[in-house]
Amino acid sequence: MNFRERPEYANWRRTVVARFGDRCILCGYAGNNPNDFHRLMHIRNQFAHCNPKHHIHVYLDNERAKPSKVEAKLMLESLSSVGELVPVDTSEALQEFTEIYDRLRKYLLEISKLA
Repeated sequence: MNFRERPEYANWRRTVVARFGDRCILCGYAGNNPNDFHRLMHIRNQFAHCNPKHHIHVYLDNERAKPSKVEAKLMLESLSSVGELVPVDTSEALQEFTEIYDRLRKYLLEISKLA
């Protein structure tokens, strides 16, 4: 019998007041891919707890002494599993968040109706 079928947990979504991270963990164990919820939570925290910074890269053409290419990106810093701050491109993080959300959307809408 899986988590959703157990009678004692039938109404857990309506009765439990939990933090965002706890809800992700509970939803992950309720028949979904826990890695998707953990990744969604991680990306959400990148945006919520970090001040974005502008990174500008200028590539110079040595022969003409002029810029050949200029890139400007809005970057976040994310804490890696080994405790290092790693730069993350905001557009890439948003794209990944959207892809994961699209996979989980049906389930998230289902549990939001029960609240």
